[in-house]
Amino acid sequence: MLLEWGEDLVLGHDEIDAQHRHLVELLNQLHETLFHQRNREALLKALAVLADFTRWHFDRESQIMLATGYPFAIEHLYEHDLLLQQINLIQHEFEQGTISLSPDFASFFRDWLGLHLRHADRPLRDYLRDQRSESAGVSGGAAMSGPPQTAPRSVGASGVVQ
Repeated sequence: MLLEWGEDLVLGHDEIDAQHRHLVELLNQLHETLFHQRNREALLKALAVLADFTRWHFDRESQIMLATGYPFAIEHLYEHDLLLQQINLIQHEFEQGTISLSPDFASFFRDWLGLHLRHADRPLRDYLRDQRSESAGVSGGAAMSGPPQTAPRSVGASGVVQ
C-alpha cells in the first residue's frame, strides 16, 4: 500500500473526506498496477481513472469553496491547477508512448496528495467548520452529481484533456 487512509487525512467534511479517501484508493490501485501487472492497457486505464476522478474532485471542491466564499480559494485552486497540468502532461506522453509510467509517478502523487491533505486543506477544513457552526445552511455532505464513470478522454497536444 502506497498511502494509507488515516485520521491525519480527515477534514471532517463528509463529502470531501469520501472523495479524498477514494483518491487514496485509486492511487493505491495505480501503484498495485505498476508493480504487479505492468500491462500497458491496465496502466492506461488506472491512470485515466485516477486522472478523471482527480479532475472531478477538484471541480467539486472548487464549487464548495466558491459557494461558501472561502477566502483562499484562488491560492488553493492554483495548487490544483499545477497538479492537473502535470497529470495531463504525463497522461498525454504515456498515451503517446513517449514515456513509460514508473513507480516514481505514484510516489510523486502520494507525496503531493499527502502534503496537500495535511497542510493546504487544513485552512479549508477550519473555514468550513466555522461556516457550519455559524450557519445551518452549509452541509457537511451536500450531494451533487456523481464522479465520472471513467470514460476515456483524449488529451490534446498541449496536455489539456478534451
